[in-house]
Amino acid sequence: MSKKTHLYLVIKCNDCDFFFGKRKKTNFSCTRCGEIQINPHIVGRTNDTDELHRLVSLNNIPEELRDDFSKLDIKADIKKTPLEEKKSIPQILKGSSNDQGEIFLKDLKDFLIKNKFEIDFEKVIDVSESEGLILRISNEKWLMLG
Repeated sequence: MSKKTHLYLVIKCNDCDFFFGKRKKTNFSCTRCGEIQINPHIVGRTNDTDELHRLVSLNNIPEELRDDFSKLDIKADIKKTPLEEKKSIPQILKGSSNDQGEIFLKDLKDFLIKNKFEIDFEKVIDVSESEGLILRISNEKWLMLG
């Protein structure tokens, strides 16, 4: 009998109560406060990044509003395909970095919002690190390579 492995986890920070998603094999540091989760409070699991994004977003909405948001019909044709998103990552990295090639989490988030990219900042970081485009300096700072 084979086990179904979930690549992504939805975790509730034990320090600031923020929900965030992480790959199963990475360290569980909160994307908001940076606190490393020694005993992570796992509230969900998924193999799909879109589902991960949906779960994290939904859990960070106040409980009294969750039902209303979960019933919203989000049009699939508005979203970019994963291939289109991946092709835009070098542009995102370049646009959010400073003259020294450093990327700060706040600048990355601001760039994504300002330029109306629909890709999640965590996905940009995960893909960029796994492709060797950036090197993590701290929880909120990366260095562009190359």
